[in-house]
Amino acid sequence: MKWFGLTGGLGCGKSLVTEIIRRCGYPVVDADRIVHHLYDTDLDLQMALSKTFGLDIFDNGKVVRGRLVDIIKSDISKKKILESLIHPKVSAKVDEIKARLERNKAKMAFYDIPLLFENNLDAKFDATIFINAPAEMVYQRLAARNAWTKEEVNVRQSWLLSNKEKSKRATYVIENDGSISMLEEKVEHLLEELVK
Repeated sequence: MKWFGLTGGLGCGKSLVTEIIRRCGYPVVDADRIVHHLYDTDLDLQMALSKTFGLDIFDNGKVVRGRLVDIIKSDISKKKILESLIHPKVSAKVDEIKARLERNKAKMAFYDIPLLFENNLDAKFDATIFINAPAEMVYQRLAARNAWTKEEVNVRQSWLLSNKEKSKRATYVIENDGSISMLEEKVEHLLEELVK
């Protein structure tokens, strides 16, 4: 099975790209969904999070991600601690899903992972795909979707490699700089190339 790492800059349209890939019939493993599931169901993880970050990060037994982000914003060293708690569990779950896809004879599959390059995971994939978009479009999308100010966008982007660096490291770059139908065409064209 061909295994592709998929990532994108904040507000660059990665979710839309994964939706297009799924519509075309290819499986997409979503790191964020796995993290949400682990936050909600993994009691060992919940205990470790409560010891490290306090009970204030929970609401009705569920982790409130926004509260974790607030803690990390005020103390960036906490980000590494959070990653050390969650990443091994996510990796184990992804390995399990990937093995199941291989048993089911999937021709190719995609792993949607926000921190692909930040965590130097490039070598785990047959190829990597980066979704990019112009900065002004990104600000507009994030302001509309998340009600983030430019300052909030810049803070979150400061935690990541630049889009320029990710574009250099990626095997393929999809520029999301037009309409949805243009993006669909670009994704479908890439899928045709990847399936060969």
